[in-house]
Amino acid sequence: MIESIDKISGLGVWNNYNKPSDLDNFGRYNVIYGWNGVGKTSLSRLFMALGSAEIADFPDLKFTITADSTKVTENDTNFNVDIFNEDFVKYNVKFDKCESNSIRLTLGENIELLNEIEECRNSYNINRKELEDNNASILELQNSINDAFTKLARDVTNSANLGRNYNRTSAIGDFDRLKEKPNITDESLKDAVSIINTSSPKDRIQAIPWQRIVSDLKSAETRLNSILQTSVVRVAIARLDENPDISLWVKCGLELHKEHDTPQTCEFCGNVISVERIDKLEHYFNEAYKTLDQSISNLTEEIDSTIREINSVNVPAKAELYDNLQDGYAEITKKYSSAKDNTIDSLKKTKAQLLNKRNSPTDVIAEPVSINATDLKVAMQNIDNIINKHNNQTLDFNRTQKEAVYTIKSHYMQDIYDDVTKKRKKLVELKSTNASLENKQKNLVRKIEEAKKKASSTAAACNTLNKNIARFLSRDDIRFTTTPDNDASFSIMRRDDQATDLSEGERTAIALSYFVLLLESHQNQDNSIVVIDDPISSLDSNLRYHAFSFIKNYTQNAQQVFILTHDFDFLHLTINWLSHIRKSEGSVRYYMIENSHSNDGTRSAHLTKMDNALIKYETEYAYLFSLVLDYVNSNDYTIYKAYQMANVGRKLLDSFLSFQVPLFATPFQRLEKVKFDNIKKSAIYKFVNDESHTTSSGGIEPQLPHEAHQCMENLLAMIEVVAPEHYNTIVGEIKGLLQE
Repeated sequence: MIESIDKISGLGVWNNYNKPSDLDNFGRYNVIYGWNGVGKTSLSRLFMALGSAEIADFPDLKFTITADSTKVTENDTNFNVDIFNEDFVKYNVKFDKCESNSIRLTLGENIELLNEIEECRNSYNINRKELEDNNASILELQNSINDAFTKLARDVTNSANLGRNYNRTSAIGDFDRLKEKPNITDESLKDAVSIINTSSPKDRIQAIPWQRIVSDLKSAETRLNSILQTSVVRVAIARLDENPDISLWVKCGLELHKEHDTPQTCEFCGNVISVERIDKLEHYFNEAYKTLDQSISNLTEEIDSTIREINSVNVPAKAELYDNLQDGYAEITKKYSSAKDNTIDSLKKTKAQLLNKRNSPTDVIAEPVSINATDLKVAMQNIDNIINKHNNQTLDFNRTQKEAVYTIKSHYMQDIYDDVTKKRKKLVELKSTNASLENKQKNLVRKIEEAKKKASSTAAACNTLNKNIARFLSRDDIRFTTTPDNDASFSIMRRDDQATDLSEGERTAIALSYFVLLLESHQNQDNSIVVIDDPISSLDSNLRYHAFSFIKNYTQNAQQVFILTHDFDFLHLTINWLSHIRKSEGSVRYYMIENSHSNDGTRSAHLTKMDNALIKYETEYAYLFSLVLDYVNSNDYTIYKAYQMANVGRKLLDSFLSFQVPLFATPFQRLEKVKFDNIKKSAIYKFVNDESHTTSSGGIEPQLPHEAHQCMENLLAMIEVVAPEHYNTIVGEIKGLLQE
């Protein structure tokens, strides 16, 4: 059992509370009175914290209490507390309008369960929409990819003459086998198409011996430069030097004479050739010259042979080649023909240079001479390359055909590669997202089913709840039925029809009935603490008695009870009940909540012993009267008290006028009927009306406390003038009470 609340901070107006040393500890039954706004509901939330509930609005809450002679703080709380306050109603009683305009009631943890179900269903619908959108995107992407492969298969079939053997599935398989994006030029595609259009292989073509020709030309060029750079010394014979043809004729004749062993007889004229002449000719045509001359002769013959070989080269006609090799071939052969002519001309010039050297063996040409063969070499290589391609194509016609088909496929796959790769990547992302969403959907369905199972106990409570509300209202026209489509909620019936509207009193009665149902369901009621904060809000006078009866009957087994109220009538109902409690049933304590203001204007709540007048007086009017009388006789000129008295004075004035001038009228109209000084009446009305409501936008007026004292004196004076007997009686009673 809680013995005392020792300290509170961080709980709204309970910002610096310390238990007064003279304040009695709590009893089994505890009544706490306080006007609206002084901190009653905040105090009830302290009890919620004792039950381990988190108070979100007050994260800095700290407190110390004494329970069973043990100090307990906010860090060590686990009391069995049942609390009825506005938070209980907010979080445990939910009224919803249905589409049919009927009212559906959800109670307790089912509210959270329904919220969870609703959140899950909302998430499910959002996920479903996302799934539908994703599936639509997946279908669109897949169709787009399929269309691309269908077109690819059609283009390949048309270009490669594949017939019906190549379809979309084949195209997808080829695409999947790619390791990277193909790079096929338009020229390569054209060649491949040309190869495909060749129905049978062509004859092989003889290769051009360009390496041998080039080698011969290189050799001739080297030997030519060697000959031209050689100088031969010999005896001068002017006639032969001046006439190379005669020199050649003489040289040949000299060799013929030696060959036929007639060196001294001229075979031409028959005359004898002198020994001196022969000797002179021998010196003219010496060994060095002979060697040079022989080299010139040999090289000349080789050049002639090379010219013949060049002329004998068989350059294939364009028509002999495969179609894919014919493009540009005419230009290549044209260049070859030109290069061939230039090389032959160069060789002929070389022969002329050799002849000149024979005639002038002593002359030396130091600068290297070249034979124009570069263009011929390139031209022959180009033709020979084409011949090689042609021959390879002939040798492996089937392989070439397959390669051409692959080239065609690669070309068209190249065209769609980037787009299809991008779409496939997006497709994988969408499918991955869908897998996660489908998983989430399954989890949401599971959560919904689990929440439904937890909420399925609602039907069992329906009968008890109907009994409680019938007892509370003393009628059975309001009752609850379970809803077939929702195990967690009740439908509310008014007689035989679904209720479409409930008064605030009926809503409060339902909330209290549910609270009582919870109390009844507890197995350890004798270990529970029951806290009830203003249970009669929105109840008419008749229902207040029912509410009081409910509280009285259903808290009898609690270990400890706290009742907080601002309503004077309910307070006295409770006091009358507790005044008959036997000591053996437990002790009774009465408290009230008061507020004070610090110098900086901060308002703080304090728990004090209840004013004896509150306990003794049967009506709030008498209590208010005693407060005003006490204030008038005091020297309290604080701003806080002045504001407090404005509210007290307004309630006292309204109560007095209601029985003194029993008209259906406003307080002002009733005040006008009272025979009293009009100026003072205006001052009274202005003070209690203006200062008990937020009507001024200015600051605190320093003369307010004096004005409050004056107006309260005038109010009591008016009561004394208008109802002197009543005034004297109540003043006498108050004085007698004070003397007690």
